Amino acid sequence: EPSQVPAAPVREAVAVVDIATAPLEMQRRASALVPNYGAMREVAVSHANLAIGTHGRKRLVRAVLITSTAALATLLVTMIAVSLLSVHHPTLRPLANIGWVGAIFWVFVAGQAWQQLAAAKRADAERLRGNVERSSRQSST
Repeated sequence: EPSQVPAAPVREAVAVVDIATAPLEMQRRASALVPNYGAMREVAVSHANLAIGTHGRKRLVRAVLITSTAALATLLVTMIAVSLLSVHHPTLRPLANIGWVGAIFWVFVAGQAWQQLAAAKRADAERLRGNVERSSRQSST
């Protein structure tokens, strides 16, 4: 006897859903969020100022590192040159004074860069203090 395959169950007829033939008028829902353009502008401006400040600080830090490294390098090279020239070639020692001039120059330039960085940090601290005071006044009103 061949194996018997069970018969598929008989499905009952399902009612067809009628869709209205007339067009439906859709009502627009009011937006839950009303855009506050003033607040969005304030956030954009503060973000731009933050990016500009960050870029400026990076430039100042880079300038401090470069000038400080140049000052240290010229000081070390000049000290080594003076010590070697004074022992072996006392007549060439006046040429080492050029190294001292370069070292002094880079020390002053590095000092200026350090002062600019310190002034920028003080300005940032003042700006932050002003923002905190302003936000505390706004929250209390």
